[in-house]
Amino acid sequence: MKQRHLKLALLNTCSLNNKSLILNEFITDNNLDFLCIAETWHSPLDFFSLNQTTPTGYTYMDNPRPEGRGGGVAAFYRKDIKTSNISIPAARSFEHLTFKLAGPTPLVTAIIYCPPKPNPSFLSHFSDFLTHRGHILDLVCSTGLTIHHLSSFNFNISNYLAIIMDTDIPIPTAKDKRTISFRNLKSISPSALSASLASKISASPPPLTDNPSDLTKYSTTTKHSSCLNQLTPIKTKTVSFTHSAPWYTPELHKMKSRKRQLERLHKKTGLTVHLQAYTDYLQQYKDALSTARSTYYSHLIHSGSTNPKALFSTVNKLLKPSNNTFNSFTTDKCNSFLSFFQTKIDTIYNNLSSSPAPTACTPTPSPAPPLLTSQPLSQFSPMSPGELPKIMTGMKTSTCALDPIPSHIIKDSLPAISTLITEIINSSLRSG
Repeated sequence: MKQRHLKLALLNTCSLNNKSLILNEFITDNNLDFLCIAETWHSPLDFFSLNQTTPTGYTYMDNPRPEGRGGGVAAFYRKDIKTSNISIPAARSFEHLTFKLAGPTPLVTAIIYCPPKPNPSFLSHFSDFLTHRGHILDLVCSTGLTIHHLSSFNFNISNYLAIIMDTDIPIPTAKDKRTISFRNLKSISPSALSASLASKISASPPPLTDNPSDLTKYSTTTKHSSCLNQLTPIKTKTVSFTHSAPWYTPELHKMKSRKRQLERLHKKTGLTVHLQAYTDYLQQYKDALSTARSTYYSHLIHSGSTNPKALFSTVNKLLKPSNNTFNSFTTDKCNSFLSFFQTKIDTIYNNLSSSPAPTACTPTPSPAPPLLTSQPLSQFSPMSPGELPKIMTGMKTSTCALDPIPSHIIKDSLPAISTLITEIINSSLRSG
């Protein structure tokens, strides 16, 4: 197996919340394969800052501090690198995120964060891994692995240095592509679909049954699916998914170029005045990144306020966790979530069922109005085929991904299937 060159970095961010976009650029500018972060300061089920830090083609795994402020560790890495989380019980003296890189000799990687408050049990908890004593801020320990070009970089956004290193490891590369299946539904002619459905229904009439499930299966599976396969067969295609940054403006490109000029000048001269100029401009650039991105998404959310699909898609892009977020969802959290809502429902039910005793200040309730007499509802009135087109035409064409047939196709083929749909509705009304 070929050796793969990996470039890794380690950084204590002292809060990821206001540094996400700068770290996003740090990953891409340095062509990192892994960025290991300590002190993310993100909360459980809070993925906003993690999503902002993740560049296109990357993903992440995280382990936030369960409660309280501070702490938390995370790793950002390329999607084509196969990783798997290793579940290790939490230690009282430090926080960690441990994962394994696939390969003939799997590489186990652990990101360790030890809070600054002295803990006498830390060395005993970590004795097999850590052999140094004293005041340790940023440390990389490795065994059975050769590290090249180990260097530090003053990022000027944290109290700590970024540790950058290279290594070679035999790991397989996963293809960042997927095979999707789809139909070209826009190419379907409504008249051709109606004619095909009418022909198939006349050749094979619906089953004589009052079971609505059988009629629905006949409609969706036997008729609609066969007609769709005839008019627009399912196609497969191998694709790769990329995401652009439409909020990144030409002004930001100019600011980034200026930032790099100041950074090179500071590295060349080493003068304090040039370091201060670079640090000040870095803060301006970071603020400009946040402003541009916030403005873009604010406009997107405002313009999509009447389009639920676009609105939910935008919110999910910002808040949805990465597919490789292993440690955020646990059985205990799910049970706690269930218990919370069950208790809430029980409390509301008990409050409704128990009425307070009348007091002296409580006015005497007025007598209840006489109940209206009406005939009991023993059955539903059946629907006629003439009522269906009027009802369905006035309905909004909304489609869920779980629908076997898109709603607009049902409307387009209504002349051919109105009788069948009416029979499905009436059989459901008859069966109760």
